[in-house]
Amino acid sequence: MQDRSGKIWFATDWGVSLYKPSADKNKAQFVTFTHKDGLNHPVVNAIVQDFHGHLWIATYKGLNRYDGRQFVSVSNDAGFYRYDGPFFFELSQQDGLADNDVRSLLEDRNGDLWFGTAKGITRYRHGADRDPLTTFTTVVGLVNNNVFDLVEDQQGHIWISTEEGVSRYDSEGKWTTHSLSRMWKRMGFWNWVEVEKLADGCTVDALVVDDRQANRDVLMGLLTRIGVNVRTAENGEIALVDMREKMPDIVFLDIRMPVMDGPEMLKHVFEEFGRNATHVLAVTASVFDHQRKRNLDMGFEDFINKPIQAGEIYAALEKHLNVVFDRTESSVSPDTEPEDVDWSSIAIPADLHEGLVAVTETHSITQLRKQIDYLADQGGSDVLVAQLRELSANFDMDGVGDLLRRIKVE
Repeated sequence: MQDRSGKIWFATDWGVSLYKPSADKNKAQFVTFTHKDGLNHPVVNAIVQDFHGHLWIATYKGLNRYDGRQFVSVSNDAGFYRYDGPFFFELSQQDGLADNDVRSLLEDRNGDLWFGTAKGITRYRHGADRDPLTTFTTVVGLVNNNVFDLVEDQQGHIWISTEEGVSRYDSEGKWTTHSLSRMWKRMGFWNWVEVEKLADGCTVDALVVDDRQANRDVLMGLLTRIGVNVRTAENGEIALVDMREKMPDIVFLDIRMPVMDGPEMLKHVFEEFGRNATHVLAVTASVFDHQRKRNLDMGFEDFINKPIQAGEIYAALEKHLNVVFDRTESSVSPDTEPEDVDWSSIAIPADLHEGLVAVTETHSITQLRKQIDYLADQGGSDVLVAQLRELSANFDMDGVGDLLRRIKVE
C-alpha cells in the first residue's frame, strides 16, 4: 500500500516493511517494524490508511494503529488513549473488536473503518463520543461470521465476502445475502453427494484435529457416513499421542489451535515419524496466497477449504489414498426445490426459529437434525421440514441458513 506521502508499506509474515523512495537511489531504504517495535503479531494480513493519515495494520491478534508519532488504542467504554514514542499500540477483542484474527480492512466514503474478522465485522466510527465500535454478525444479517474481504461499491454499499457466501450492507443499514452453495454444486462438488460408501475392500483410518467441536463434528459426519474410521483430537499435542498409538492413513489438520497449532504439530510429525508416515492435509479458511504457499512449503500435501464441503473431502481421499467409492444413481438436481412454494408465507414460532439458527451457526449437523425432528413433532410445515431434512442430509448448512431467513417468525 502506498500512503499519501509516497511511502510504500508491505504486509509480510515477519512484520510491516516500509520503503522510503528517494530521487537519490542511494538514499532509498527499507525499514521493518516487528513485535520489538510494539506490533502485536508478526504475520500481517492487511494495511489501510484512514483520512487522518493513520495506518491500521491487521494481524492474527488484532489491530495496530500508527500515525508516525503517536500510537493510539480505542476502547469501547473510555474513548482514546494516546502514547508518545516509537511503539505500536493495539486494538483487540478486549476493546470491542469482533475477534483478534483480523483478515481485511476498509475505509468507507464516510471515513468509517471496517474490520473483517474470523467472528464477524466491526465498524469504527471516527468522532463518536461513546461506543465508536459496532460489531455485526449473523444475528443481524451477515451470512457467515468468518469474513474474508470487504469492498465498497459506487452506491456506498458495503459488500462482505465470507466462507458461506456474500452479504451486502446498504447505505440505509439493510442486509442482503447471497448464498454460494449452489455455485459450489455447479462447480462439480454435487456429484460427490452421490457417494454412498467406500467400496468393498477399502478401509481408511482418519484423524481429525481441530479445536472447535463443531468443525470436528462436520468432518466426522462426512467421513463416517461413507465408512471411514475416524478419531479426533482438539489440538496437536493430543493428536501426537494418538498417532503414537496408531498411525492414521490421513490427517485433516486445522492450522490455528491453542496448545499446539497445525504447523507446530506437522514439524513434530516429520521429526518423530518421518515425512512419509501419513498424509497430512491443512484445513483452513485462509484466502491469502502467501499463507497457503508458506504452509505448502512446510510440508502439507494439500488444502481443505472452510466451509468444509463433502466434495473436497471425498476428492481428497480419492487423490491421496486412491480409494474407490460405491455410488448411488441420483436424478436429483442440485438446485431442486419444491416448486411454487412461497417460503415467506410459512411461519414458525420464534423459539423454534432461534433454536434452528443457533445450531446452524455452530455447524452441528447432529443438533440441527434434532431441531428439525422437534419442529416436525410440534406440527411444523411438512414442506419446510422436508426441505430442511434434504439440506441437512447434504450437509448444506448455508442452504439451511438461507431458508431460515426466508420464512416468517411468529
